[in-house]
Amino acid sequence: MFTGLVQEVGKVLNRVNLHNAVRLTISASKVIQNCNTGDSIAINGVCQTVTLFDKTSFSVDVLSESLRKTNLKTLKIGSIVNLESSLTVGDKIGGHFVLGHVQDTGTVVKIIKSGINTFLEIKVSKNLMEYMLAEGSVCIDGLSLTISRIYFDSIQINIIPHTLLNTKVANYKVGDLVNIEPDILIKGIKNNHQSSLTVEKLLSWGY
Repeated sequence: MFTGLVQEVGKVLNRVNLHNAVRLTISASKVIQNCNTGDSIAINGVCQTVTLFDKTSFSVDVLSESLRKTNLKTLKIGSIVNLESSLTVGDKIGGHFVLGHVQDTGTVVKIIKSGINTFLEIKVSKNLMEYMLAEGSVCIDGLSLTISRIYFDSIQINIIPHTLLNTKVANYKVGDLVNIEPDILIKGIKNNHQSSLTVEKLLSWGY
């Protein structure tokens, strides 16, 4: 379980192709503090298991399903990634509940800068658009973000300067693939029509 508050950006130091898998070694400092083999770290929002680590890096084996559904397949040596370590008891929930189970990728179709604002427009697959709500939450490349506008097949997000400076968002280019995980609460409501809990109630409570 994660919150969507990226702790640091890392860089891919090595990539080794295995049989139906890829082994990535990534530079890090904050997310490997108190790390143990078998711990979970979200890489661009994808929950992965640490297989090796030292004081400055860690390694994971990305299996075929994650390669198929996420942008981890596009990573190469030098690629920048968002990193977050998994929650522990007592941690603050500053973003929203993120499982690290990316459902699909989207495509950056527009980047607009206006003053201190950066507006991202991301094309979203048809099967995920039903979970996208204006003023609702979505996890993009491991970032807990708020949707500002909904279009026919895309969403717009306003990126604050702090996020731009401290995550990989500053490296985005039109055409880039981004990982998308819908808000688990909205997804649960949409998939359970008998529930008395509604999206409107969640939004009124501040979710």
